[in-house]
Amino acid sequence: MAKRDYYEVLGIGRDASKDAIKKAYRKLAVQFHPDKNPGNKEAEAKVFYDRALTILKSAVKIIPEDNYDVWAWIAGKFFKLGDLDVALDASVNAERAYERQQRVPDRKLWRLRLLRLKCIDMLNRWDDDALKLLEQLEERYPFNADIKMKRAAYLQKYKKDYEAAEQIWKKVVVGVKPGSPAWMEAQLNRAICFHEMGKSDRAREVIKIVRGLVKKMKSEWKTRFDELERKLK
Repeated sequence: MAKRDYYEVLGIGRDASKDAIKKAYRKLAVQFHPDKNPGNKEAEAKVFYDRALTILKSAVKIIPEDNYDVWAWIAGKFFKLGDLDVALDASVNAERAYERQQRVPDRKLWRLRLLRLKCIDMLNRWDDDALKLLEQLEERYPFNADIKMKRAAYLQKYKKDYEAAEQIWKKVVVGVKPGSPAWMEAQLNRAICFHEMGKSDRAREVIKIVRGLVKKMKSEWKTRFDELERKLK
């Protein structure tokens, strides 16, 4: 996603004062205000967008590093606006502020971490920090299959830790409804992990279980399992 030039959006120079920034925002806010453009959804979105970006860009240099609430607010607003880069950066700053304040973990922090995970997933920014975040979230939400699946996929794809990944996929299998998309995905990846570990017999056992339980397999799943089975021969 290309980053926006917020100064250009506001129609001001990069050396503009804070007062100039506020004045430019007020001008745009009036121009695109819904009352001035009744029924214009684009205008409604524009005023919301400009308000958020103005607050961020005009205040970012003076927002204290330990101001958790402001950074968390910015992260949430820009996520809604679809600017995932800004949302991700703000969520990281919010977490750092949280650590500086030595605050007791609360629902706000966990919601922020879930938002950060969404940004990472949508931007495909997987790294060791993302893995640490997944571990924190899995501990907090032990029955959340989606978090487990993301962690298993990261270990499998990026770390090549097939043994650890298979164990997590197995937990997903136990915790979701047999035959559901999550169950199918977990079983398929368990078989793949066994194959990568040189345990073809275990992989075939998993495939046999799946075929035994799912009599009418959707074509997408059938194709994927068939492809894996051919590799095992």
